[in-house]
Amino acid sequence: MLAAVGLDGNNGLYPIAIAVVESECKDSWAFFLYHLNTIFGNGPQTMPLTIMSDGQKGIEPAMRQVIPQATHNRCYRHIFNNLKGKFPGLKMKRAFWSTTKAYIVKDFNIAMGQMLELSSEAHSWLSKFPVEIWARHIFDHRVKSEHVTSNMVESFNNWISNVRGKHILSLLENIKLKLMNKLHKRFEEAASWQSLVTPSIKKKLDEVVFQSRLCKVTFAGQEEYQVVEDVVSYIANLLRRS
Repeated sequence: MLAAVGLDGNNGLYPIAIAVVESECKDSWAFFLYHLNTIFGNGPQTMPLTIMSDGQKGIEPAMRQVIPQATHNRCYRHIFNNLKGKFPGLKMKRAFWSTTKAYIVKDFNIAMGQMLELSSEAHSWLSKFPVEIWARHIFDHRVKSEHVTSNMVESFNNWISNVRGKHILSLLENIKLKLMNKLHKRFEEAASWQSLVTPSIKKKLDEVVFQSRLCKVTFAGQEEYQVVEDVVSYIANLLRRS
C-alpha cells in the first residue's frame, strides 16, 4: 500500500491519498503519482510540490516521468541510519544532526566542518547526496515546510496497523471510516476556535514575536527594511513578502 500524507493548518497529520498496488516499483509509483498530481496539478496554487520520501525503489524515476517540476527531498533520519551503520559514535551523531538544524549556510558549513574533522570518509559519504535534497538551509524558499523526515507517513502506518492485515476492500473501508471519524473530531474542535490562526501556528508566531524583541529594524525605503539580529543582517521586503 502506497500513501501520501501531509499536514493540515494545525500541523495535524492529513492523509491525502492511498493506493494498493502489486509491488513497490517505478510503474506503481508512476500510477500513484499520476493520480496524486490530479489533486494538486489542477489547483490554483502556484507553490511547487515537494515530496519527502525514504528513497523507496522506483520513486525517483517515477517523479522525473510524472511530475518533473516537483522537488524530491530525502528523509534525513533514514540517511542517518545508513550513516551510523558505517560511522558510529555520539560525536558523529551530533555533528550530523547539527547539519539538519542549520537554517543558514554559515551554520551548515560549520557542522560539515565538524564532521570532516571527525571523519573525512563520513564527510565524503554524506557529500555524495545532493545537498538540495536533504539540507534544510538550501530548500526552495517558496516551500513553507521545515520537515526533514518522513515521520508523517511512519505515524500514518502505525495509525492503521490494526487494520493492515485485512483483505483489500475491508482494509480500504476501515481506513475510510477511521478517517471520517478523525476529520469529524477535528472539525468539531476547530469550530470552537476563536482565532483565525490555528493554535499550533499561533504558538509559533508568539515565539517568533518574543524572539524578535532583540532585532533592530531600520527603514530602507519604499517597502524594504533592514533587520539586524546580533551580527547578522537581513533585508525584509513587505511587498514581496521576502
